[in-house]
Amino acid sequence: MRLLLSLVLITVFFSSINAQKGWEIGGWLGTSFYFGDLNNRLSVTQPGIAGGLNARWNFNTRISLKNSLNFGTVGASDVDSPNNFEKANLNQSKIKNAELAQEKQSKENAAAAINATQKSEMHKSKLAVNEQQIANGKALQDMRNQKVEIQKEANNKSNELEAVELFENSGGKNLSEESTILGE
Repeated sequence: MRLLLSLVLITVFFSSINAQKGWEIGGWLGTSFYFGDLNNRLSVTQPGIAGGLNARWNFNTRISLKNSLNFGTVGASDVDSPNNFEKANLNQSKIKNAELAQEKQSKENAAAAINATQKSEMHKSKLAVNEQQIANGKALQDMRNQKVEIQKEANNKSNELEAVELFENSGGKNLSEESTILGE
């Protein structure tokens, strides 16, 4: 076995390698694993699929342009972790999330109450303005009615003055004609 491995290594190191011109295209397929905070023991119990495509254009024996497209999926969960500390973090995270949700709900309720109060105050002020406008409208109407009555009285006084003038000009004669003119 050692002899075979030695022969392969010698052949690879001492053989001349000739790069070909043109395109080289290939692909690969494999597995991927998450290694980090939730998997710090290099457990490979949740493998994901991984793969990719490669393409290379060789301009000459020394210069080439290569492009690769690779993908993979990884995953881990606090629930699946054998570490009790990580599970405790999961519980604390749930508690913290519940507290944050409750705090957010409290703020939303307070904002809704403030909005309702502001709307109520605005509605009350609109009602007060409307009531004031109605009162002003009634006062204006009363003033208009008084003006009309004053004008009627002035017209009546004017008619009386004209009647008196007619009477004086006629010398007090023919009173029935003047009564007809005045509409009496």
